[in-house]
Amino acid sequence: MILAFIPYDEIADFLDLGATSSLEFKDAAAAKKYLARQIETAHEAGKMNPLFAMALFESIKGFSGDSADIYQQAQAESFRLVNIVGVPKPANYDKWLGFLSSAEESALAALEREATATWTNIGAETAKKSVEQAKSKLDPKKSIWPFVIGGGLLLLLLRR
Repeated sequence: MILAFIPYDEIADFLDLGATSSLEFKDAAAAKKYLARQIETAHEAGKMNPLFAMALFESIKGFSGDSADIYQQAQAESFRLVNIVGVPKPANYDKWLGFLSSAEESALAALEREATATWTNIGAETAKKSVEQAKSKLDPKKSIWPFVIGGGLLLLLLRR
């Protein structure tokens, strides 16, 4: 069998096992690149002053942990730069913190989904949903067939 020679990690990445989040929410290196790109874009748009952008850009290089930790550390560093170090607050500071907070939540959800989306969980959920669908179609309280049959019998009785 061909699948026996392919490592499970490669199969999981190929199929993605139901975790359809972007790579920047699942991978720490991609999260760092994504943050650097966001900082660069905000600076070029004039929404982030050069001192704040450069200090945060340099800090991101030293962050460690998973993607959720990267976003959490970026949020803490942004807060530290403005409130403790005294770097001037960027024009989009509140939006920036909101972005980092939602990115952290997305990363946590993606990591949780990736951890719980295994072959056995997917198979069990699929089987459970199939059984529920079959039961709902056969349930006379939820099905229209008893009414159709009853209406047909009533029509036959009224014709005679």
